[in-house]
Amino acid sequence: MNTGHIKWFSPSKGYGFITKSDGTDVYVHYSGLSDGQDRKLRPSDEVMFDEETGEKGPKAVNVRRVSEATPENT
Repeated sequence: MNTGHIKWFSPSKGYGFITKSDGTDVYVHYSGLSDGQDRKLRPSDEVMFDEETGEKGPKAVNVRRVSEATPENT
């Protein structure tokens, strides 16, 4: 299980990127969100996720928000 924070996520487009704790970015599609997780991921939300290799490289799956961003860390 990896940890990181949302770099950006577009609910209308259904995808975005997570910055992992090691500083690298990984693609996230709305289909990779855990059951019950809404599409309202915001920049700096902390998340936990698994990583798989997709057609175009690494992608996040089973994404779960750990904590929401606060004004201090956005």
